[in-house]
Amino acid sequence: MALAALEGVLLTIIFHSVKIAMGYARLLLFVYLVCADVVLCILPTDEIILSQGKLRGVKLNGYNAYLGVPYASVVKRYREAGPEPSWSGTFLAINGNIKCNQMLPIVNTPVGQEDCLVANIYTPSNTKARNLPVMVFIHGGGFYYGSNTNLLYDPKYLVQKDVIVVAINYRLGAFGFLCLNGTEATGNMGFKDQIASLRWINRNIETFGGDPNMVTLIGESAGATSVHYILLYEQAKGLFRRAILESGSILIPVSFGENPLDDARNFVSKLGSTATDPFEILKFMEERDATEIIKGSFVNTKNDIKRPYIFKPCAEDPQSQSAFITTSPRKLLKSAKLDPDVDVIIGFNDKEGIMFAGLFNTDGIRHLNNDFSRIIPRNLKFKNKEEKINFEESVKKFYFDNKPISSTNYSGLINYFTDYIMIYPAIESTETLLTNNLNVYNYLFAYDSMRNLNKIVSGLPFTPGANHADELFYIFDPIIYKLLPTLPNDGRI
Repeated sequence: MALAALEGVLLTIIFHSVKIAMGYARLLLFVYLVCADVVLCILPTDEIILSQGKLRGVKLNGYNAYLGVPYASVVKRYREAGPEPSWSGTFLAINGNIKCNQMLPIVNTPVGQEDCLVANIYTPSNTKARNLPVMVFIHGGGFYYGSNTNLLYDPKYLVQKDVIVVAINYRLGAFGFLCLNGTEATGNMGFKDQIASLRWINRNIETFGGDPNMVTLIGESAGATSVHYILLYEQAKGLFRRAILESGSILIPVSFGENPLDDARNFVSKLGSTATDPFEILKFMEERDATEIIKGSFVNTKNDIKRPYIFKPCAEDPQSQSAFITTSPRKLLKSAKLDPDVDVIIGFNDKEGIMFAGLFNTDGIRHLNNDFSRIIPRNLKFKNKEEKINFEESVKKFYFDNKPISSTNYSGLINYFTDYIMIYPAIESTETLLTNNLNVYNYLFAYDSMRNLNKIVSGLPFTPGANHADELFYIFDPIIYKLLPTLPNDGRI
């Protein structure tokens, strides 16, 4: 969520900081230059030919960008994506900021469109290069927020190493994860969009100079959860060779909804419907305006990280030929048939919990001290009340030395969230994959510098360590850092 919030504040930060430093005249020049570097103000690429039609991108600083290329089409809401669209003439792939329907955090404004299934494709400037490795990036955002925007995910560091990068969009929230088994809205459409993108890449990446047999999936947070699910999906075999999971897996809290029909019933009731039958719910949801659905889906997690997102991945009917998930994550881990030829990296940051601790203000901390169960994981089951109390007391002793949460032991709250939301799921996921004879590697990212942007946005900029998603800004080059010099150590990272 914090990454999506960045988009809402980045331009504001840029405007005010540059205005102060440069004055209005130089600000206008700066905005023009940034526009030229990021979006569409430069020279077109050579024309290439896909099965869909002719295509041109833009030449950026040392590489080519084909932005907003459709890989599939949304034919009908809540259904599987249709085939990729074709066009006459030459498609100008210059819009790198297309979003699927969502609420933009901080400003709380509905944005996006339903037909949003596009890829941003970045290639080295040497257009004659062939059989280059390919990295496919799947963004995070709790399956509610985010996009493949080049404002955040400029992959110049990777492309300069002769790697082709493809960043994809997929449907979010109700549009991607409304689960009504027995109807056409079977659920997990966002994941099925991702599979559609991988099939499109497999068919087309050679045209861009890539090797379809050297595809690496890389996802962060909910994107890492997506990559993990794809690893376990038999029909994805052959679409990728390696997988990187950054700060996420199918065992993190947002990865699965236990009661999707009840969640859907509660949601339509919130919008004024008495529908309880899945077909009635689907009809109601089809008739609603997209903005109404986006606003109704908004969840404010301030002071309450257990307040659940409404629409999440779900188990579908095992008899359905299009089913992507058919059981709970842990059962899936035990039963999945994995491809032993796929190599996997799973990692996390040393202070992932900064983002979650940053959601609590003074009132929130006071409520936690009065009722610690507010941050006990929902999926923990206790035999009785006494066992639950004993568990809470153990957590208080281990992380807070039996003292109330305050500024003096706030690091305990950060460590608690880091452990239970990210580190433990990563370790358990690693152990399970190892039992399937895969090559699995772990990493710990603990670097702390001025590019730890998510920590700044989370409101705890001076807390030591790397927050959730901070590693992304050493992989990608977001627009805000075009303002600032790259420190020597940052460059080496």
